[in-house]
Amino acid sequence: MSAGTSLISSRIPRRRAVEGSDVPAPRCRGLFRGDDRGSSSIEFLFTALILLVPTVYLALALAAIQASDAAARSAAVGAARSWARNGDPVEAKRVAQESLQHRVDGPEVTAIDLACAPTACTWPQGVASATVTLSVSLPIVPALPGVPALTSVSATADYPVARFGRDGATR
Repeated sequence: MSAGTSLISSRIPRRRAVEGSDVPAPRCRGLFRGDDRGSSSIEFLFTALILLVPTVYLALALAAIQASDAAARSAAVGAARSWARNGDPVEAKRVAQESLQHRVDGPEVTAIDLACAPTACTWPQGVASATVTLSVSLPIVPALPGVPALTSVSATADYPVARFGRDGATR
């Protein structure tokens, strides 16, 4: 060892470009082979697309399902109220259909079911019940085998018949 070098610096590998040069070898140059300049922006863009596209689709699908659920609930409440007050099931179904027609991209009505508990809806303190089932198409779903393009949304509403019945008389 020479007088100006310590024991630690003598262990550092040296690269000698010119015979007799004492320039130490760079430590991190050997870790990365090749030129990586500019590739991180491509990686971030690719990762963002992979994460963003499913997230946006999930938000659109959930918005369509929630909007249809609100429409089904509104139609069920209108049908139950109409049936409890008027006693006409045809009128109650018409009210439900009218409630659903105000939607711009209206879902297909699968079923409108009416029921009364515990007896007929003309009896005092009965409960008129309406169930509206809609078929909702999911956005941007092509007709691929194994991928459901439609989902079903159902809502039920109960409405009490007046205490003294529809005609005001107790039975």
